[in-house]
Amino acid sequence: MKAKDGTLLDRPPGNTVLYAAQGGYSAVLSAVSPTLAEAQKTWPMSNTAMGLYPSLLAGTMIVSGFGYTRWAARKGRAFVLSVAAGAVALGAVAAALAPSPPVLLLAVAGLGLSTTVVQAGVMSAHVDRGAGHQARRLALNGLCASLASLTGPLAVTVAVHTGLGWRGAWWWLAVVFVVLAVLLPSAVPDGRGAPSRERKRGRLPLPYWCVTAGVAGEICVVFFSPRAVPVAGLVSSGSVLLLYYAGELCGRAVSYGVTFRPGAEGPLLAGSLVLALGGFGAFWLAASTGVRLAGLVAAGAGIANFFPIGASVVSARAPGASDQAMSGLHLLVGAATLTGPLLLGTVADRAGLHAAFALVPSLFLTMAVLLGAGTLTTRRRDVAR
Repeated sequence: MKAKDGTLLDRPPGNTVLYAAQGGYSAVLSAVSPTLAEAQKTWPMSNTAMGLYPSLLAGTMIVSGFGYTRWAARKGRAFVLSVAAGAVALGAVAAALAPSPPVLLLAVAGLGLSTTVVQAGVMSAHVDRGAGHQARRLALNGLCASLASLTGPLAVTVAVHTGLGWRGAWWWLAVVFVVLAVLLPSAVPDGRGAPSRERKRGRLPLPYWCVTAGVAGEICVVFFSPRAVPVAGLVSSGSVLLLYYAGELCGRAVSYGVTFRPGAEGPLLAGSLVLALGGFGAFWLAASTGVRLAGLVAAGAGIANFFPIGASVVSARAPGASDQAMSGLHLLVGAATLTGPLLLGTVADRAGLHAAFALVPSLFLTMAVLLGAGTLTTRRRDVAR
């Protein structure tokens, strides 16, 4: 059975598994922050210590970025994805059993290594299904990620309020990835493209750096926003993240419709950046808790499109080398997010979280400059041709 456009759902069972794997990735990562917020009630940790967790996730992303391409070339993408999904399941079990912050930190490291491989492989598989509608497929992939991102904080919140504790949520996630480990090998094309010219020359296009700055800001918002809003009257700190991810869901739903228009990626990134800056500005500076939460929702709607649409732009610069493109993108994103949350946490311990949040709009403005420079470079090349 094929979709009318012949590409979006050219292999419905395979695509369903790919979207489910992306959803599982998002559920795992979105569960880390509320887990830490709940674990902090038992194990007191400073903001610097809290910043270690997302920074470690970023470090493992760098390692995976270096190793994924070679591993997939040697063993095949299907095998690599299956092993990575199994490793995620083991990491979730380790998180559920963690007796102390250092052990939980090691579990997060394992989750970071394996989930990055899962996402890189899934996105590469979507790109290899055909370039004509890759922006649309990646936008739909992002929409599935946003839906699943709601389940991470929700699972932790439900587990906490049903007596299971935050550990119970990780047992559920482990089961999901056991199933994915079985299904993924038959769901992915095993493409093994050669490195793109940009990678061979050691030069990476501006879209890579543009996405890097935006995602670094996103990680800071995700990990520190629950600690910036009073939770009195809310179910838990996980509820704050639910609002953020609800904004992401709305943003990606809109972007999916926009991607049906040719050449929509650039304007969509620019509009998303403006919305993210305005929304975060309200969250950061407003006095009213209600306005701040509304700003967080708006920021989520804007931030939502930084990665899937940016990844589409990146993959377009590396035709026939999707694994290399996604590996390079994850490597750079990991390098930026390695330092961002740790820096924000360190400044927060010394000057307060409110002052430290100035880092987020700085990253977004950096993204704006890079996006503008990339657009200008593209126009000049078109004129030269």
